[in-house]
Amino acid sequence: MTYPKDPGFVRGSDTSEQAAIEVASRSEAMRNKIMSMVKLRGMFGCTSNEAGKELGMKPQTVSARFAELSHRGMLIKTLRKRTTQGNYKAFVYVTCDFAQFVPRNEESVMRQLAKVRNRIEALQREEEMLLRRMNDGQLS
Repeated sequence: MTYPKDPGFVRGSDTSEQAAIEVASRSEAMRNKIMSMVKLRGMFGCTSNEAGKELGMKPQTVSARFAELSHRGMLIKTLRKRTTQGNYKAFVYVTCDFAQFVPRNEESVMRQLAKVRNRIEALQREEEMLLRRMNDGQLS
């Protein structure tokens, strides 16, 4: 058993390992309930907090199952966040049915846009310099 694919435990701790084994027997049913709920929500998706409240599961239990499902590629973490009852931000997940609609990395896109803008600005400066040189008769 290896987390996050399966319930994890502290190495060298018999009690932790035993608890992971016991949870593993129930975790598939929990994952199925979570998957059904997230799938019903479609593109709107679901946070682990919302799933826990709706399914009556403890936050740490739901969070662990979300991690397992995400690691298995069954849930996709979006860039969207919603506020929890504790006023924290939680990521929204959707099923893999909607993977093609989920941007992979907003930061990467923002970096690419910044590079494009910088290149445009450099080309504009180069154009201005060439126009000045042409007006001064330095270019023919």
